[in-house]
Amino acid sequence: MSTDHVRGLRVWFRGWAGLRVWGGGWLAGVLWGLGVWLGAGNASAAEVYRTGFEASEGYVSDWSLEGRDGWLGDGEAEFVGENGIVEGVFEGRGQQAFLGGSPQAVGAQYYSVWRPVNLAPVPAGIRWVQFSVLMSISDSTNGNWDNFYWNVYNAEGTRLCTLDFDNQYLGVYYFVQDDDVGVYTEVAFTNDVRYRLDILMDFANNVWHATLDGTVLATNQPLTVAGSALTLGDVGAGWNVFTPGVPGDNRMVFDDYEIATELLPRMTLLSKAPGGNVDGRVIDAQPGGSYALEFSDRVSGPWTALSTNTANASGTFDFVDRDAGAQARRFYRTRLLP
Repeated sequence: MSTDHVRGLRVWFRGWAGLRVWGGGWLAGVLWGLGVWLGAGNASAAEVYRTGFEASEGYVSDWSLEGRDGWLGDGEAEFVGENGIVEGVFEGRGQQAFLGGSPQAVGAQYYSVWRPVNLAPVPAGIRWVQFSVLMSISDSTNGNWDNFYWNVYNAEGTRLCTLDFDNQYLGVYYFVQDDDVGVYTEVAFTNDVRYRLDILMDFANNVWHATLDGTVLATNQPLTVAGSALTLGDVGAGWNVFTPGVPGDNRMVFDDYEIATELLPRMTLLSKAPGGNVDGRVIDAQPGGSYALEFSDRVSGPWTALSTNTANASGTFDFVDRDAGAQARRFYRTRLLP
């Protein structure tokens, strides 16, 4: 099914961090005589936008979602209850938002809601932009089942990628930018079960990954195949009426909607004594995170374990290599341990 009208990881690499040339989450290496290499890694997240759709944030139960806190909606000329705020669907979590569930919307083939964030450009030094949300999709009781989407758009309004939840067959599909036919992820979902959806977007390397409750939906897929601007405009929810004119009374409920960025850790050389120790420092790591450090005399490896380090409350840790002073050059890499 085409998603053009809708505005709506095999395990991805959150592992070793080193030189970005490998494209798999490498952090940094130090090369004697040429200074410090900087690259990708795992660090704490910085919030771009987050909402729990609570009354304290200005959301009113039984009112529409669009028009609140910058949320927009599109798809038909007149609002007929196809999006809004409800209470208590997710037990113990207050209010949630919903999309769909309006059999009265007989004139609609689709409706979508989104909240612009407009990361344009995506700041330098960002490893990931991460979207996460809690979601569930209800069954239909009127014999009509629809599709629900999460769509990523750039700041120019061009769709980059899509996840499609087919409520008739209870399967999840993904679409890259120009696809008219989705790829079945071989992941099924169950009605009225709450899931956590995560989408990781690496704009610097033009790839995205997605999981549903930790199960891989897509990995290493391109954000753009058409040279579109690699910026983030919004991540929006979409409801597509499968049979125009006869919408189902199914709906998607969602909560804890968040977009955050993850900074690249940086590695710096503090000192190198001729024939003695090498002292280094990693900054912008995850506070309290445990990191494995390795070294090699060649950038291609093999790699040898040096130490395990814990980042302090500022996301910094130091390391010492007591055997490096006699080497002409040495590289280091680090990764966040589970």
